[in-house]
Amino acid sequence: MECANGCVTLIYQGAAVLKGAFGSLRTSDGHVLGTVSVADTAPRLRMSPQHRQAMDTFHDNVVALIEDRLAVALQEH
Repeated sequence: MECANGCVTLIYQGAAVLKGAFGSLRTSDGHVLGTVSVADTAPRLRMSPQHRQAMDTFHDNVVALIEDRLAVALQEH
């Protein structure tokens, strides 16, 4: 997962309310499906190794679920 390849600040009524980082959601063969984003009320200048691992695991689980469902759908048709 390409964590923090972008950062956005969401503004509401003149105040910064959320900070977000996002990364590509890619299949095991490299197809980009979209993005994974995480939002927080405080900016995070660094991501700890534990948080990075959690994001990578989340990415891998999402991709595996999508690929498994696609495989089932292709077998049914």
